[in-house]
Amino acid sequence: MGPLTLIGLSTTRFRSNPDSVHEVHIDDEQLEFLERALAAAGDRPVAIFTHAPPMGSGLKVRKGWG
Repeated sequence: MGPLTLIGLSTTRFRSNPDSVHEVHIDDEQLEFLERALAAAGDRPVAIFTHAPPMGSGLKVRKGWG
């Protein structure tokens, strides 16, 4: 792919309910960071990653791996 920009985002808030699905809450500060990083990437491809689905995306993590 040639030059690539990798951007990692992390949750800034955890739910207190142990039975809830885990989602990444991205606050305004991280959104501003993301906007700056995307602008700095220019024409390079960008890959954005998180350790769980972003809150509000509709994607869910299944509880209980084993």
